[in-house]
Amino acid sequence: MSWRLDFEKDMVMEALLSSQTKKRTHSDLLQNCDLPPPLKVFAAKAAPTIEEQTLLKTAPAIEDSFDQDTKMGLLKALRLSQTRAREAEKKAAHAATEKNGLSAMVAEQSMKLFAHRQWVKILDTEIKHLQMQLLRLQETGNAEETSSVGLWLWLCVSASLVSHWVTHTCIKSLFCKENYVISV
Repeated sequence: MSWRLDFEKDMVMEALLSSQTKKRTHSDLLQNCDLPPPLKVFAAKAAPTIEEQTLLKTAPAIEDSFDQDTKMGLLKALRLSQTRAREAEKKAAHAATEKNGLSAMVAEQSMKLFAHRQWVKILDTEIKHLQMQLLRLQETGNAEETSSVGLWLWLCVSASLVSHWVTHTCIKSLFCKENYVISV
């Protein structure tokens, strides 16, 4: 746990020097709670003094056992961190696949909707034209042609109703969540 103390000391120093530092990037703000923070500054180690040399010679066994415990803890934390990273990568890939599938479905449905709306406009124009033609024929009194125009008018109205229904169904399916299936 000595690395936590070092980390806290580094954080205090960084807070004191924050007026001199630039705006922090996203990678600086991200911290892995399982591992100690990386060293920011690497400095060459000075030659050990005579006191340090005697300390190193007299107590290597205690330091080795502490190092082994620390190393095992760090390895365990690293393994846990890597497992979490792999799971996060899998989730991100799945989310990207789902997003691509949804965007393709929305594009396809919007093209169908546009085509149906254009078809409805054409049918509405045809109905208006046939209604005007029917009125002209009724004014002249030609019964035979009036019945054929009436038949065409009925056909266009029914086609227009079907197109309206298809357009409504297309809009409904565009916003229903049950209608899309994404295979991974």
